[in-house]
Parts: sequence; C-alpha cells; structure tokens
Amino acid sequence: MIAFETGLLGVGHGGIGREAISLFAALKQSDEVIALTWRDGHSQLEPAVKQRISRKLAMAFTYVTGRSWRLRTPSGSVLLLPQVLPFTGRGTIVVRLHDLFPLTNPEWFTDRSVKLFAHSLRNLVRNGAYFLCDSETSESELLRLYPAARSLGVVHCYIPPLKSALECGTCHGCTFDFSSKFFLSVGTVEPRKNYPFLISLVRKYPQFRIAVVGRPGWKSEETLHNLRTTPGISYLEYICDGALKKLYSSAHAFLSPSLSEGFNIPACEAEQFGLPVLLSDIAVHRELHPEEELLPLGDIDIWKSAMTINFVKREPKVFPTFEEYAAEIVKSVKSGSIR
Repeated sequence: MIAFETGLLGVGHGGIGREAISLFAALKQSDEVIALTWRDGHSQLEPAVKQRISRKLAMAFTYVTGRSWRLRTPSGSVLLLPQVLPFTGRGTIVVRLHDLFPLTNPEWFTDRSVKLFAHSLRNLVRNGAYFLCDSETSESELLRLYPAARSLGVVHCYIPPLKSALECGTCHGCTFDFSSKFFLSVGTVEPRKNYPFLISLVRKYPQFRIAVVGRPGWKSEETLHNLRTTPGISYLEYICDGALKKLYSSAHAFLSPSLSEGFNIPACEAEQFGLPVLLSDIAVHRELHPEEELLPLGDIDIWKSAMTINFVKREPKVFPTFEEYAAEIVKSVKSGSIR
C-alpha cells in the first residue's frame, strides 16, 4: 500500500500541483494507493486516512520546533510525499524531488519558506527517505548538498495532453486578441522565471508582443505591476486549459528565460504542439532540450535576434504515455520499500 499526502491536490500550485495530480492518478491506477487527508483539506477522496489536525498546523509544528510531524499511515505502507514536506511516517518514505531552490537560491523565497524547506529536507534525509527526482539536474544537486541522501533515480514529469481541453469563453486567455503575431511564456510569476527580462526586452524592442500565463507568486509585486502595465505584454494570469491549448497552437514561439528550473513543464507542453522554443542556457534545459540552441541569460540583443527568425512549426514532440509514466512511478516507488 502507498500512502499519498494529498495537500497539493486541487489547490493550483502550478507545475508542482499538476505533477502531484499525475502522481496520484498513476498510483490510483495500480489500486494500491490510499489518500492521507487533512482536517482542512479533501473529504471526497476514498479510501482515505484523515489526519487529526490541519495541514497548516502540521507545517507550523516543524517551523517552530524543527521536527517533522508524524502522519497517520496504514501499517506497512510506503509514505509518498509529492514534494519536500515536513512530514514523516512509519516505515519507508519516498519524496518526489523537483528542485532545491530554497537552499541554492534563498533570495528567491521568503525566510519562512527557506527555513521550512531546510528543516524538512534535513529531517527527511536523516529519517532515511528515498528521493525520486524529476531530472538529472535535480538529482545531482541533491547529492551534492546531501551526499548521504538515497536516490531512486530519475522519472521525468508526465506532460498531460491538452488536445481535448475546452475553452471556458470568459477567462483572459479566451478573450485574448489572436489577430497579430505574439510570443508565449508560461509559469508562476516568481523570481526564478525571470519575467523582468521579458519586460525589459519589450520595452527596448516594442515591436514584440508577448502573452504571459501564470498565477501570481511570491516576491513578485513589482514584476506583477510591470506585467500588467507594460505595452506589448499581455498578462493573462491563470487561464483555462482550453485557452492555453489555443495559445500554444497559435503563438509564434515559446519563451523561457528562466534563471533555473527543476524540469520546466511548460517548455515540454509547447513542444507537444510543435511550437518552436527559445530557452535560457541553464542546466536542466541542456539536459532535457539538447537539440535546442540555448540563449545566454541577460543578453537582450541576442534574444531579440532569435525572436526575429521566421519560425516554422515543428512536428509535435512525442512524450511517454500516462500508462508508461504510471508503470514507471509505481515501479520506482515500490523499489524504495524493498531496498
């Protein structure tokens, strides 16, 4: 039995939230998963084991004491955490590791987030948890910082197809003006996504038009203001999947000038639609997009030259199916319990 902490399900936490949904669905397909729910969370998931307190209180416990909250888990089950979280349980723990940015780049996060992440990761390593990484870049960073950490290897994120998604008709994506050429950038508005670079680019070269999709994140008040007020930038915020599908299908190219990534789901989504991608020259882009000519961080003129190319739509890139992903996830999670 695999006990799954469900706090990320249905709360819109960007790529990590979507990956958590894929993880849960993959394990549910094996009929061996039980949901660990909270007093302030899901009540409709079955079968489930409900925790005695709220998730917020359990996380506050670690923040104050530096110790992990012990979850109620079925005897003999493997506890699966969909990200680095301040929880422990009986027996084997498996953690889906996306990145270690709160440790490598604490300036991108609040002090509270950094402290909680550091406590959580340290306790998980100390408790003998296994880590299932979503990229070789994340795995190497984990082992660099924590040589004693136990890795189960790498399973890339599942990229759910948007082909059958329907437009809601009312969100900013559905009402966007598709009549003239535009570029697309997707991701939570947070420091590492480097949206100020795109704002500076459009201000210097006003002939470009960029649609930005992403929920408001942390430490980005000024960036959000500039996204909403800069001519040439259309900040669409959080939109329906149908509108996102149309944007991927209609854009001239996809832009990702990120300072760092654990995986970068939107870049892979763009490739599913055959959309040309312009990506920053960072480790995970070199790993997952080796065929692309990656662009240096911070050089507006080089990006401008790349954006003036007359792009041609590519063949849609084929990614592993959900069934293949599910089988690999189940195999990897179970391998932690038999080592």
